[in-house]
Amino acid sequence: MGLWKVLPILVLCIHSTLAVWTLKWMATKYIPSDYINNGVGEHKYDQGAANSVAFDPASSFAYVAGNKFIQVVDYSRFARPNIVRRQKTTAPAADIARCGFLVAWITRGVKITDPGTVHVWDMYRRVSKKWNLLCDAKVGADPVSLKFFHNCETIVIANKGTPAADAATNTFTDPEGTISIVRIVKAQQQQQQGGQPNYPGQGAGAGTRFATTQGNCAAQFGHRMTVTTIDFRRFNTMTNRPFLNGVRMPYDGSMDGSRPTLSKALEPTYVTGDPTYNDTAYVSLRANNAVVQLILTPGNEAITGFNPMGMKTWFNNDLDASSTPRGISFNKYNMYSMRQPNAIESFEIRNQYNLASYLFTADEGATTSYRSGSKSFTDAVPFSRLQNLPNYISRNHTGPGQLGNLEVSRVDGLRNPQNPNSGYDYVSFFGGRGISMFKFNDTSSNLDLVWDSGDQVARGVAETYPQVFNSKSTTADAQSHGPKSQRDLASTERGAQCKSLAVAKVDRDTTLVFVGADGPSVIGIFSVSQNGSYPAYESVYRKAPMDGEFSILMDNKNMGDIDPAKLIFVPRSATPDNYNYLMVMGKKSGTLSMYRIFRESRRNMLNRLRKEALSSASALNRSVPVILLSFVFAAFTRFL
Repeated sequence: MGLWKVLPILVLCIHSTLAVWTLKWMATKYIPSDYINNGVGEHKYDQGAANSVAFDPASSFAYVAGNKFIQVVDYSRFARPNIVRRQKTTAPAADIARCGFLVAWITRGVKITDPGTVHVWDMYRRVSKKWNLLCDAKVGADPVSLKFFHNCETIVIANKGTPAADAATNTFTDPEGTISIVRIVKAQQQQQQGGQPNYPGQGAGAGTRFATTQGNCAAQFGHRMTVTTIDFRRFNTMTNRPFLNGVRMPYDGSMDGSRPTLSKALEPTYVTGDPTYNDTAYVSLRANNAVVQLILTPGNEAITGFNPMGMKTWFNNDLDASSTPRGISFNKYNMYSMRQPNAIESFEIRNQYNLASYLFTADEGATTSYRSGSKSFTDAVPFSRLQNLPNYISRNHTGPGQLGNLEVSRVDGLRNPQNPNSGYDYVSFFGGRGISMFKFNDTSSNLDLVWDSGDQVARGVAETYPQVFNSKSTTADAQSHGPKSQRDLASTERGAQCKSLAVAKVDRDTTLVFVGADGPSVIGIFSVSQNGSYPAYESVYRKAPMDGEFSILMDNKNMGDIDPAKLIFVPRSATPDNYNYLMVMGKKSGTLSMYRIFRESRRNMLNRLRKEALSSASALNRSVPVILLSFVFAAFTRFL
């Protein structure tokens, strides 16, 4: 046999034996969406049991925010978590976070266009079982994300300002998107620091040009809270400035005849911090395809930079946009897409030269659609409906087996933005179907794109879990549809919607990036070495069978984590077997799962995943003693 015949075999063998980072399921806790019959937990698919989760590794408590309750899950027995407290909420809780001895969550108003509320509690006490509300305050309309800063004394909240129609009055309301800066300190601590409460007209609040209001705090605990509301009104007259080029304003004002303004068009979505400067936050604007920089200094709060996320090119990436039931159909097209990040997370890498800071984005994508009475607006149409396409796009791609039914923007790329019939300079669809990596520019507020995952997430799902490729997790009938029957339905929409992120340093030389993709409900894993090289694709992982209806899988507690909307890294210092873990919250499945992070050969991983996929429900639902035994065995073998 000649060398050229042997070489491909050798390459295949080496590739299959290379070690990759992957996950192994260890335990799942199903969170009730409601309680009936004297406290019996009720489990239903996609009923808001878990919208977000925060985890405290020191106390081993997870705080799960849902539509009706905040539920405290005790992980002191790591493989056998137990719900020890549930707190009724006044409205669905969209996000939750913890820092030090504080836990905070956000709820909507009565109507989505009403002001929301931030609730700050102390941590749940294991022995006394006490849990106290410290303060609450009104924030902007439709709060969707929050994060602690400044040694747990500052909370930054993204208020999406989602427009909606009032059914009672048949009026359309478009509130402004805003960012709330909440400050909560103990009065005694503030006096020791020589400060005053940041109330309107006094102290630090006097210097800010934004409105600052006082929160409501329980007198017996001695806290004080203020809320400074950051709006975007000063930019309404600057939409033609270069720094706003690429920031989308998709809505045209047709629903109520109003003139569109930037402050109403912008929809803050997700909050993260700057890894170097603790007085700086970054907030994603998913629908607007941008990220903004925010300075948190009391009295000098300000939006200091806009970062359009730009267009992703698909010329050299494979895309399945087919709506025909012929299986996975990858092709290359002269197309662009808008990244439109949901989750964003920052991290640092110290290489041999310096300390470099980066931002990862989960490029989920978002369309904009409103309806009020007989009026409606959408920025998305099927590709085949566009007229006057640019010359570089082939007319042969308009069939349903290619791009014909792909959701594309009808407002971006117009030759004349004021004339929807002017034709297109370029055509773009929604979402990057992957993740991106940006470098913080030390000399400005700009973010520079340094890497994009291309088609790797879709490729990973196609190779490992083709049964759920580009599937959808959203269905109006959970009794008739399941993961496999929803296959390929998202190919014309946003594909594998990469929406959640966790960035973790798992050893001295390796940082892992975990991304949760909604539709196929997989966790993608990428690695970044300490030398600052571009991320490398490792694997994708999915728990639970593909066959069966969602409701049946739920009844059998064999769901997996459908719609992995929140990922939390749990370091080995907080685990009983000294392994690193990833906590995954399935939003539609209402689940909390623990997955061990480890390395194994690609061949062994694929064999293991194949066996897991073929396993029966009884095999997948291992008993608690077996799970406990696996932890003991893992801890024993790790130190041999």
